[in-house]
Amino acid sequence: TYENILSNGYYTINHIPNKMTINSHYTSAKFDENVSEFDRCKFTAEFKSNFIAPFVKESPLQIGLKFKEEVPIKCNNTTMIIGSVEHIHVEKEALDEEGYINLETLNSTGIGGLNSYYSLKKIDTYPYARVDQTPSFSKWKDLKHHYLSKYVQHVKNHFPGERNGK
Repeated sequence: TYENILSNGYYTINHIPNKMTINSHYTSAKFDENVSEFDRCKFTAEFKSNFIAPFVKESPLQIGLKFKEEVPIKCNNTTMIIGSVEHIHVEKEALDEEGYINLETLNSTGIGGLNSYYSLKKIDTYPYARVDQTPSFSKWKDLKHHYLSKYVQHVKNHFPGERNGK
């Protein structure tokens, strides 16, 4: 993969469905140059949007990137690849009302370390963090504010005609 990124200048990042984590895990094996990770790990290569690098067809969230730079990390002899996002393909059902991607609805996988895989579950949505709006983290005060704001949002979303006494 590293050599392909350097030679092509483009690459993809694909969220993998939970049911295919073992397939995904083995794409990190050091296959011979003439062996396709897609074929060997039973993924389907998909080319779209005139993008040179293949997407994983089974992926509900596909991101196409253009290589920008590599940063050597000396302390563990690795290289960080940095790219600019050129394409994003996501199932429409995964977009919330504000246009954010809800990763939980994709039933895709998160990874911890090199070999531990997790289902993704949304915990909450928070506002942009500003110093002057940092909560006191006082249990009761913050809980009251949190649940009151959730209630107000619920009413706005589910009872639009009930605002302002209407």
